[in-house]
Amino acid sequence: MFSSYFDVIIMRSPIARLAESCAYLMNDLELSGNRTVPIVNAGSGADEHPTQALLDIYTLQRSFQFDSPKDSPAANRFEELRERKGYAGLTKGLAHKTYGFCGDIGRGRTVRSLAMLLALYENARLVFVSPDHPTLSMREDLRERLVDRNVRFYEFESFDDMLDEKPVIEQLDALYMTRIQKEHNNPQDAASMARIDFSRYCLTPELVGRMKEYAPILHPFPRDQHFGEIPPEIDNDPRAMYFRQARNGMWIRAALLAHVFDVDRLISRHFMTEYLERHNYND
Repeated sequence: MFSSYFDVIIMRSPIARLAESCAYLMNDLELSGNRTVPIVNAGSGADEHPTQALLDIYTLQRSFQFDSPKDSPAANRFEELRERKGYAGLTKGLAHKTYGFCGDIGRGRTVRSLAMLLALYENARLVFVSPDHPTLSMREDLRERLVDRNVRFYEFESFDDMLDEKPVIEQLDALYMTRIQKEHNNPQDAASMARIDFSRYCLTPELVGRMKEYAPILHPFPRDQHFGEIPPEIDNDPRAMYFRQARNGMWIRAALLAHVFDVDRLISRHFMTEYLERHNYND
């Protein structure tokens, strides 16, 4: 019925692998000569959230271009970071970076999807900071997938644990914060989690002050105002990218729909025709 009424199905469900199962069902419909439509996975249980991962990657890509409105041919932010700020080994792009994930790693489908995308980049290191709890720490299947791809990853219980002889918080090139998803707790989880000091998994201005000057802070939203994984006083820090990250979601999902309906080339052609001419007033 859905494939008869609509041109695309955007599916978000608490049921793991439901979107994948429905996509296979659409394949079967196509083989039998019936009408089929694309399935877009907008979040599937605790397994995957691929569209969120795409906008996260895009946000990181834009951040690691190191562009600034104040840049000029004579001076730019990237060279200043390398030469004057002490980040001599800094490179543009997503490769050769250390990425931190903090919070509910076990149930964080956004973490899982983004981690697997980052695993594709050369010399990317992944750092997971979470309580040592079977529900909140990394699931074995993600651990095995990273091992299979020869990805260097580390698991810690605190930002102050040591990595390469420095505290983790000082080593990160980017930090992805998540909330603790209490709505998924069962009675046994609630009892065992009551003994955890969750303040260790919340950012503070002091912690942010120890981060690298260029390191973006991301969050998939919604954030938990009661848990306080990112307090509002950090919102005005130039490294706080989560509102821009949310805006990027609109454009990434629009681009995905353009690709699904095979109109991306038409949009590109229109752009090249109408908006190709650019002026560089710095010359």
